[in-house]
Amino acid sequence: MAKTAKGHVKQYYMGSRFTKYRVVAYVLCSFIIFAFFFIYDYVFPSFGMEKLLAIFGLIEIVVMALIKQGGDWVIKNYYYEVNDNELAIVTGKHRMAFAWKDFSSVRLNGFDVVNLCPFEYTIAGKKLQINQYLDNPWDLNVYIMDHIRDHVEVPEEIYHQADVMRK
Repeated sequence: MAKTAKGHVKQYYMGSRFTKYRVVAYVLCSFIIFAFFFIYDYVFPSFGMEKLLAIFGLIEIVVMALIKQGGDWVIKNYYYEVNDNELAIVTGKHRMAFAWKDFSSVRLNGFDVVNLCPFEYTIAGKKLQINQYLDNPWDLNVYIMDHIRDHVEVPEEIYHQADVMRK
């Protein structure tokens, strides 16, 4: 089993899947902004193409900067943390900790066809699914299963699936 070393903390941040969606956000926002540019030019032709181009170009720059800043904030401040005692989800200033002893089950959510890593954990009666945009969510799932195996029945096929995918 791949346990963290005694006293060791392992963190999982947003990965390449998140970055790809940020690029998609850039493209979609560019398309929407320039669609409004052409609509505005059609509705108000007397305003002048140069002025509109300057205004919408500035809007484009501001929106792209906000998307980059927001994405960078998420990458830096949203992560999962595994240590000897708990799994913690950090979202900026908030930290939600789940003690290993509170985990009661793990199952494969077969109805979740869009999630990359559809394992569902039950913790103190509540459901938890790991964010699919993390860098190597499979590795995090294996760490979780390693920590709860002593008191939760982890189906071997689920563990094997996560273990094979993390490599």
